[in-house]
Amino acid sequence: MLVLLYGEPATRRGAVLRFLAQPGPAPWSTLATTVWSTDPWLLRARALEALGAAAGHADERTAMAILDELLQATRDLGGEPAPDVPGGDRPTDPSRP
Repeated sequence: MLVLLYGEPATRRGAVLRFLAQPGPAPWSTLATTVWSTDPWLLRARALEALGAAAGHADERTAMAILDELLQATRDLGGEPAPDVPGGDRPTDPSRP
């Protein structure tokens, strides 16, 4: 977590890419929980940044696992994320342009 908090953007991105390249469990659950924690805002924001970068660089299976971890962390705290829609699309709000 220190890399997320104090690392430069390239260092943070490199750490995420290393997690993607190594076999075994990755810290997605820990990062997702950190996003919704009471930790300092900068650490929470950088945990979200890391999850986004990882999902954006990952294969579909890994990206979906990362997104699932973020949704699960939301549910664990009593949040209500948008319902899943077949095809990966989210419902649109007709009242918004």
